[in-house]
Amino acid sequence: MPDPKPSEDFELIVVTPDKVLFESRAKRLIAPGIFQDIAILPDHTPLYSELKEGELDIIMTNDHPKKITIESGVLRCKQNRVSVITGF
Repeated sequence: MPDPKPSEDFELIVVTPDKVLFESRAKRLIAPGIFQDIAILPDHTPLYSELKEGELDIIMTNDHPKKITIESGVLRCKQNRVSVITGF
């Protein structure tokens, strides 16, 4: 049986306790991990990580870049769903 086709994108949501800052499909995310930057691509292994203050560098599905400045936070990646919680 052939391997399943890899995903081309993933769901990304960036939230604070008060509101949703960003929600879209993305092809790549680079986030400011506490020790080094974390790169997330489609089909990434499950991951939880603390984030430091910095920028989320996003490549959306239309190949347009987007940058979001965050305070420290937490990133969760599981089954092509990436959540970033910041501002708490």
